[in-house]
Amino acid sequence: MAGPYEYTPYLWLVLISAVFLAVVGVFAFRHRPAPGAVPFSIVMGLGVLWVLATGLGMAAADETTKIFWFQFETAFMLPIATAGLWGTLEYAGLGKWLTRRLMVLLAITPLVFVPLIFTNETHHLVMTRIWFDGHIRADFGPLAWAGIVYGYF
Repeated sequence: MAGPYEYTPYLWLVLISAVFLAVVGVFAFRHRPAPGAVPFSIVMGLGVLWVLATGLGMAAADETTKIFWFQFETAFMLPIATAGLWGTLEYAGLGKWLTRRLMVLLAITPLVFVPLIFTNETHHLVMTRIWFDGHIRADFGPLAWAGIVYGYF
């Protein structure tokens, strides 16, 4: 009987990447007074989760598990982009633009999209179809383009 996960040698690269991101994130957090250090450490923490989700998706043996980890990976994209924008503005000395109102507006999109990604099977607004043909594939739904535009912003 096969388990839900199987070994692949690529998992070592995933673990090395996760450890590297974690070390850099801890280093940045220890230097919080530096401009952009806190959002950078948040990006690194979310990056660790993203990399681990990628690894678990690679190690998954069945389609359902692979699709779950694909959705988990996708859910981290917008929060990483938001924290990256926050860090970039702060590091560039444009912290005056980071008002509470702007931070709330920036946080709305990821907070709306994460539940939509995990409940996609009921409404198909983010991805109309997800399938596995050796790789996970997805057709974008109507709201996915809004997330793509937000990510590029």
